[in-house]
Amino acid sequence: MEEWRIRKYAEKDKEIWDEFIKKESINGVFLQSRKFLNYHKPGRFQDCSIMVYLNEKLVAVCPACEIFEDGEKVFFSHKGSTYGGLVLCREVYKTQKLLELMENVEEYVKEQGYDRIVFKPTMNLLSAPSMDLMEYCFYYRDYTEYKEINTYINYRNYDTEVLNNLSKMKQRIIKKCIKNEMSFYELQEESEIEAFHEILSKNLMKFEKKPVHTVEELLELKTERFPEEIHFFGVRYEEKLVAGTMVFEFAEKKCAHTQYLAADPDYNKLSPMSFVYYKVAEYYMKKGYDTLSWGISTEDMGRYINMGLTNNKEEFGSEHGLIKIYEKSIKR
Repeated sequence: MEEWRIRKYAEKDKEIWDEFIKKESINGVFLQSRKFLNYHKPGRFQDCSIMVYLNEKLVAVCPACEIFEDGEKVFFSHKGSTYGGLVLCREVYKTQKLLELMENVEEYVKEQGYDRIVFKPTMNLLSAPSMDLMEYCFYYRDYTEYKEINTYINYRNYDTEVLNNLSKMKQRIIKKCIKNEMSFYELQEESEIEAFHEILSKNLMKFEKKPVHTVEELLELKTERFPEEIHFFGVRYEEKLVAGTMVFEFAEKKCAHTQYLAADPDYNKLSPMSFVYYKVAEYYMKKGYDTLSWGISTEDMGRYINMGLTNNKEEFGSEHGLIKIYEKSIKR
């Protein structure tokens, strides 16, 4: 008889966890590694991550943090990462085993006193095979599903001359940027990344918001933790950085994802942000990637669409995918 066992993650499990993410999982990426999650300062999140064993073999992990929302104690996977959810090995990605796994996870979470469970799994662009079976199992087990719109470039359907994929208006803008002698380059020095963070902060001030990451965190992620996976690019105009982006590279999936995109508001009339989109699309086409994700254009669990942002991304010849979030009440 098969035996399931679930236990809470402990710091001593760091290497085992990261090895599982990197070598065993079918839907895990570095964003769910402890190397990534642990860069957050102690106390920022109350970690309640779990490790799932089948017959003493580690078959799944779930990065998670404990939050309180609307008077409920919530098991949330994960506030500190773009993606969380159940990260699985191929062995348990079968209908019966996956349903059993979910049942055991829910029972464990309930026993720990949680009222609600929320999963935000890895998008299909970063999963092989697709997570269709997992999506069905969430439906089968009565989860409420929320959808966010993700916009991305599918290079399989993209003209090799990048400019040809853009709307006529964007083509005119890019030609004007070239005429204005804007230049695109990778940000390598700490001072350059600091300048990008200043632009990001300035850009968010109009919304009375601050960047999720401090400049110190960005530098740590880039220089100490993920020098090969995290990259910064910028656009220079008259020797001044006027726009840029932070990109996560998932080389094994041939997918890149723009985590931040920002332009100095003082230079908006010159459209440097459009030049960033264009040059990044060109860069990853030349690098042989299959997809380039621009991120979501929706907020509040998909209830609100930022139409201006969506329209802008679509004008670069983008396609659409879904980022799905699953929620379930597990009160006794």
